[in-house]
Amino acid sequence: MQQPSFSGILSAAKRISPFVRRTPLQLSEPLSEVLGAPVYIKMENLQPGGSFKLRGAASRMLVLSDDEKRRGLITASSGNHARAVAIMARHLGLDATVVMPETAPLVKVEACRSLGARVIIAGDDYDRAEEKAHEIARDTGRSYVHAFLDPIVVEGQGTLGLEIVQDLPGIEQVIVPAGGGGLTCGVGLAAKSVAPGARVVGVQGDTSPAWFESWHAGQVMSPPVLPTLADGTAGGISQYTFDLAKKWADDFILVTEQLIRQAIRFMVERHRTILEGAGALGVAAILSRHPGIESRPSAVVLTGQNIDFAKLVDIICDCARPYSSAATRASENR
Repeated sequence: MQQPSFSGILSAAKRISPFVRRTPLQLSEPLSEVLGAPVYIKMENLQPGGSFKLRGAASRMLVLSDDEKRRGLITASSGNHARAVAIMARHLGLDATVVMPETAPLVKVEACRSLGARVIIAGDDYDRAEEKAHEIARDTGRSYVHAFLDPIVVEGQGTLGLEIVQDLPGIEQVIVPAGGGGLTCGVGLAAKSVAPGARVVGVQGDTSPAWFESWHAGQVMSPPVLPTLADGTAGGISQYTFDLAKKWADDFILVTEQLIRQAIRFMVERHRTILEGAGALGVAAILSRHPGIESRPSAVVLTGQNIDFAKLVDIICDCARPYSSAATRASENR
């Protein structure tokens, strides 16, 4: 398969600009206090569709051939990529089907339907949904738009990293939620092409640790995937993105489900910002004072905001533990 390139990221940035927002990159004083160094939050939760996924979907769909468009589109996604494909299909006047797992949040399922996409629910995780989507593609001839296993999609996601290094030329560390790996690899390619010394750290929840286990084993591993609040990063990884990550990433770390909840509530309390579980992984890593996150000028990618309202209310109203106290304790301990 073709390798993504920095020139491809530059081309993707021009191609997708009419459809994708250049999201804010703002200093977070509360997170800076915890890390002991400036922390900037890249607010992809403010992207149309509520996540970064629009970048990769737009990058791929804008170069589809006339024949691929005519045959209609299909994809598999736990939610945000499906929504991005549905958004672009509406812009381009294309027919789209999305296959989503049973665990997909209702807010993401209904968003796809409201955009006019045909939604099929299949399987109990992303991998099973993807199998079903490929089966439908074979049977119907639909064009498959993969969420990450595509260099043009990776280049689209890399435009996010390009914006970070353009806005913060001195950035030394980028912290990225890691799912399929397209975002981590694309951001790493962009960041290291401009700032070779910058560290790129991927973060996963500990109930879906495929990147962490694969990275430390030196080969693709397939650990069990358990229920997680970070549904957007749940599932296995591919040899393709693993090989890319060996070039463009520096480490992969894990955070607990409790820390993900803490991070969501922290961002509501301290920034009045709503994040879904996967979108809060980088924040969780900083709040945990994880040794894999170094105290140096950093950017944290907030990948999405599409959390079910009932789940958000449960997290905010859970007073069993004072979530925001993590920042206070870290500050007091320095």
